Amino acid sequence: MPRAASIACIALGAALIGVVSAGCGSSTKQETTTTAPPPEALRPSPVDREAEPAPAMFDWTHHIGIVGHDARGHLVVALKDDSLAVGTVITIVWMTDPQRTSEARVVGRRTRAWEVANTPVDGRAYDADISAGAPMQIEYGIAVVSTRAAAAANGPLVHIDLDGDGDAETFRQCASAEGLHLTVWTGEPLKGPLDWHGYVYLGTDLDVTCTETETGQP
Repeated sequence: MPRAASIACIALGAALIGVVSAGCGSSTKQETTTTAPPPEALRPSPVDREAEPAPAMFDWTHHIGIVGHDARGHLVVALKDDSLAVGTVITIVWMTDPQRTSEARVVGRRTRAWEVANTPVDGRAYDADISAGAPMQIEYGIAVVSTRAAAAANGPLVHIDLDGDGDAETFRQCASAEGLHLTVWTGEPLKGPLDWHGYVYLGTDLDVTCTETETGQP
C-alpha cells in the first residue's frame, strides 16, 4: 500500500475510535431499582434489646422468721436480717386453723432479742405494725420479707411461691415437748422438701405432734 494511503487509513481509524469513545461517554444513564427490605428486617433483633434484669433470689436465711406478740401485746418479728428499714413490708402467715395472712410494716428495730419464756427467739427483733386481722396474742406465725407473690388459700393451708420457681410453698406448725417448730415446705407439708425451720421455746409441757423431720433430728 502506498505511504499516503497508509497514513489516511491510520487517520480514519483514529477518528472512528474517537467517535466510539464519545458515544460511550454520552450513553444514556442507567436507572437503579431499589427494593424495600422485608418487614422482618425492620424488626428489632434480640441482641439489640437491653438485657432484662435477673430475678432476685429469695433469701431463705435472712428473709424469713417468726412473728408473735411480746409480753406487752406488741407485735414483734424475729429474723436474721439485721438491716431492715422502717417501712419494710412483711407478709405474715398465721398458724391458725385455717391459716390466715396479714401484711405488716416494720416500725423499729429492737436493741435486745425478743424473749419468750425467758429464752431469746433466734434473730434480730423488730417492732411491727399491722392494720387489721391479727389473731390472738397466743398465736405465732411465719414472717416473710420482700415477696411479690400472692398468697392463696387452699383448704386450711396458705400457699405462696416464695422463690418464684413455679412451685408454691406451704407452712406448718407442730409441737415438741416444750416448744413450737415452724416450718416451710415446697409443695405439701411433710411431703415436699423442707425449706426452712424455726423454733419457739415455750417452757411448758406440750402434746408432741412433730415428726423427726420437723424438729431437725437426723
